[in-house]
Amino acid sequence: MGKGDYYEWERRFFKDEETGVALRQLTSFPTINFSLGYHQPCFTPDSTSLIFYSYVELKRGGRIELFKVNVDGTGLCQLTDGCGVRGGAVISPDGKEAFYISHGEVKSVNLESLEERTVFSPTEIFGLKDYIMGGLTVDSEGKWLATALRIRNESLVLRIRTSGSEFYETFKTSHSISHLQFEPAKSKEILFLEKEDIKVVNVETGSCKALGIRRTTGHFVWLGKTRKIASTLIFPERAIIIVDVDSLESKVISSKEVYFWHIDSSSDGKWIVSDTNWPDMGLFIVDPETGAYKKLCNSRSSNAHPQYTHPHPSFSPDTKMVLFNSDRSGHPQIYLAVIPKDFLRDLGKG
Repeated sequence: MGKGDYYEWERRFFKDEETGVALRQLTSFPTINFSLGYHQPCFTPDSTSLIFYSYVELKRGGRIELFKVNVDGTGLCQLTDGCGVRGGAVISPDGKEAFYISHGEVKSVNLESLEERTVFSPTEIFGLKDYIMGGLTVDSEGKWLATALRIRNESLVLRIRTSGSEFYETFKTSHSISHLQFEPAKSKEILFLEKEDIKVVNVETGSCKALGIRRTTGHFVWLGKTRKIASTLIFPERAIIIVDVDSLESKVISSKEVYFWHIDSSSDGKWIVSDTNWPDMGLFIVDPETGAYKKLCNSRSSNAHPQYTHPHPSFSPDTKMVLFNSDRSGHPQIYLAVIPKDFLRDLGKG
């Protein structure tokens, strides 16, 4: 079995024991399966399917490949084989292609034909051998990618044509760079974390500014196309901060009992979903306008050091489902929580 092969369905349907929300376990094979990340696009635009990571070798340092599955748990298909995906992956805005980092190169795979190609190779272009590439984001039109390249004591933000025809250095620093995210509306800016500062860089001018968020967890996301970003704050704050990237005006959504952790925004910026920790109280949906929040379901994940044990919740494009990771079964698997019909309406009433 390998690339292009379809596997038996692994789905399981059940309800959250506390909230009654319908849950779908999409994978169950006893290996490590996990989502692309809370701010990485992984759904097709029609919200009918998604891509995810899966260890095809269950050993330390085992090979990771990309798989695709329908949101009802059918159509489980392996997309790559032998490449070893490490460093990041995203799905194109039209849902036809997945971009990923493998062996220090940016590659792509067509989700229908499974044809693969190399988009960008620092070794071929610069002759580099000693470097680290990590993080991948795609713009709203699917024309540009951005990634972080670490060369000796410097980190670069590179903007790369998805066709592979050209690339540009957008930003340079001596510090580490992570969590790159194109601005969803016009894609003229890239949001990223430099050391402990959340910053925005203009891709055309190279001008960069810090958003001045102190005590951030380093988990943040664009709030749809609102020109605002949301980030969680370090314990004991128990809060989400929302910052306007133009005016730098901010507001804080605080909680007395819930410690918000990793967050994602709905595509329209009207809702935030967050997992929780210290203690894990489950997944919550937040109204950024009113500050009201409500529990969706429990993740029952261990929230240990490995990233695949973190829930990393993310909305489907139609805001009808939330994807999350959990090792509740003993192995990390991916799950969908189906948002009840009146859940968001009732939450919006405060």
